[in-house]
Amino acid sequence: AFYECSSLASLTIGSSVTSIGEGAFAYCAGLTSVTNLSRTPQTMGDFVFYEVSSNCIFYVPSGSWWLYKATNVWQNLNIFVDDGSWTISTNTPGTASQYNGDSIRYFDIIFQEGSQLTGINDAGLSIRGVVEYQLTVDTGRWYAIGFPFAIASVYSHYFADRGWDAELYPKGSGKTDDYWLKTFDGDGFVADTTGIVAGKGYIIRFPSWHHGQEISFISNPSITLHDGGSIQPAGDDSYRLVNNPSLRSLSAAGNNSLYYRYDKDDNSFDLVEEAVSINPFEAVITRQSSQQPAPKQITIEGDFTAIEKTASSGDDPVTETRYYTLQGTAVRQPADRGVYIVKNIRRSGREETSKIIYLRK
Repeated sequence: AFYECSSLASLTIGSSVTSIGEGAFAYCAGLTSVTNLSRTPQTMGDFVFYEVSSNCIFYVPSGSWWLYKATNVWQNLNIFVDDGSWTISTNTPGTASQYNGDSIRYFDIIFQEGSQLTGINDAGLSIRGVVEYQLTVDTGRWYAIGFPFAIASVYSHYFADRGWDAELYPKGSGKTDDYWLKTFDGDGFVADTTGIVAGKGYIIRFPSWHHGQEISFISNPSITLHDGGSIQPAGDDSYRLVNNPSLRSLSAAGNNSLYYRYDKDDNSFDLVEEAVSINPFEAVITRQSSQQPAPKQITIEGDFTAIEKTASSGDDPVTETRYYTLQGTAVRQPADRGVYIVKNIRRSGREETSKIIYLRK
């Protein structure tokens, strides 16, 4: 049916196909990829792929590569394993060439905490699927974080395992208040409600029901990864919270710059007084070095939020919090000193009402 079909660029052979007839795809000069879903090599007649480009790639299921490479006819083709995701572990850095390896084709890349990817050339690394960064949450701290690509989704494995809506949103986004997200404006930390964009530093913190659980930060599909070079401070005496623009560790030293790195024990950014490596997906505060004296520490001040105060026990977390004055007027959140009524709505639909005293700083 496809004999001499020069416009055929790709095809999929189903898992139930056990044999392919003589000359079935002969003279399909435009064929560049064949995805074979069968774990067992099919028997083939003569000249099945005759005059098909020698650059055509044949993808087979994971674990089947050796079977195909040991079978007549198939063994002479460019056989690759079609695998779903490649996880780069913390202690074993990955290289760009592994993503497009000699026998494996991956779709997604999963970074674990502290992992890195090296060897990206000037053209970049094109990703067929998505890029995911996995973080096991300690809820007693902030994380200084940033990405060289936009984050399309923040995903809770804990919620997904229970069949709940697993996508998380920052406090104040107008959706569920699932975590705190802040940026730095040069004078202090301010809430961000729009989500995580590429090339920007943030601090992020999760409420207590996520403690010990895995959170994933997921990119849009089909992006291109680049090596972003060095960490760039501001061009003046202002302070900026910037992310590591690369997917490999970078040195925070020199360049006539000052660097502040987050210390979870002090809940502050501390001045780096010697060369240290900044991890991929880590954010630091920078300032151009000058004659002006530099503080040793930049602290993160707390602010009022109902997320932690309304954390649930067990499997019924709070999904929405509403605020009212004592006169019954709904407000987005407390703004002035006074007593407020708080209504917490849990995933089960159960509602709880309490009063709080808000002391504005």
